[in-house]
Amino acid sequence: ARPTDARGAAAAAAAGGAAEQEELPIFPLGLVGVPGGNTDLHIFEARYRVLFATLLQGAEDLEEGLVDEKSPFAGTREFGLCFVPSENKMATVGVRMRIKEHESMAEGRMNISCVGIDRFVVKEVLQQKPFMICKIERYADSDAGEPGEDLSTLAEETRDLTRNVLLLTAKLRKVNQFGEPPELPEELEELGAEELSFWIAGLFDVPLEQQALIEMGSTAARLERQKSVLSSTLNRLVAQSALASALSTDSPAGEEGGSGKEGGSGKEGGSGKE
Repeated sequence: ARPTDARGAAAAAAAGGAAEQEELPIFPLGLVGVPGGNTDLHIFEARYRVLFATLLQGAEDLEEGLVDEKSPFAGTREFGLCFVPSENKMATVGVRMRIKEHESMAEGRMNISCVGIDRFVVKEVLQQKPFMICKIERYADSDAGEPGEDLSTLAEETRDLTRNVLLLTAKLRKVNQFGEPPELPEELEELGAEELSFWIAGLFDVPLEQQALIEMGSTAARLERQKSVLSSTLNRLVAQSALASALSTDSPAGEEGGSGKEGGSGKEGGSGKE
């Protein structure tokens, strides 16, 4: 994969400045890492088994002979995760990940649990094989550390929308599946504006949308985008909730009306199984 994603290039240009650069091994993948977010990986390809064993130098249960003792990355437990939206394309804005836990499996395979640390821009590809090594530059929001009243208000509005979406989603899940609604996560109430924007990005289930969010160089812009998406989502959920309530209220009459049509009843049962 080559770092040729257009939006990533735009974000790289926006980063600007002459920040300090460093080298980092890169793991290209079809999912998006998020600062502060947890990601689980299953490592099975030979070259990446070597990479992750090297990053985990000193840990127990590593397959013998996999660790590259001379690597400058040995024992660092850190790597870059870059989104690959399609073949031969890789986003130039990625997230530095730190390995928290690992589980060694048969044939040298591993389960890796890691957490996002910060973002970076790929400035230069230094090595493609056996795995990619890039020169990177840290990528920070232009309004980081300067919350201000407007940003704080925007963060609270987006936080409220997120809370309502999560609660209504839980309510609909309980109605449809008779499950218990989960408690709201503590992070929702505790995080500041920038951290909140990344945490919400981790809730999105469309990788392209997640990547667009982490490429934004402004906390305010990220929150505005999330506020728009969450508002649309909440409106849809409110409509679904109203429909579910109406169907629940009308169900006794519906049962009486359908009692004389055994064929219709049978069809409903069949669709439920499908």
